[in-house]
Amino acid sequence: MIINFLILLGKNLTKIIYTIKEVMHITWVFDIKDGILSWKNDAAYLHVEMTEIVAYFPLYFYF
Repeated sequence: MIINFLILLGKNLTKIIYTIKEVMHITWVFDIKDGILSWKNDAAYLHVEMTEIVAYFPLYFYF
């Protein structure tokens, strides 16, 4: 779950929550490829596959 992942980030949690609030004001681009549902913009990338949710914030961390 994304909540558990954010909790593990500890000291960066506040900055990331602030970033999430900021990107919510941006219109998402709706894209479906190979059964993968995703929303994209310049600030953040949310990837939804099955029940797994992974959040990418370029300024803070990568996978």
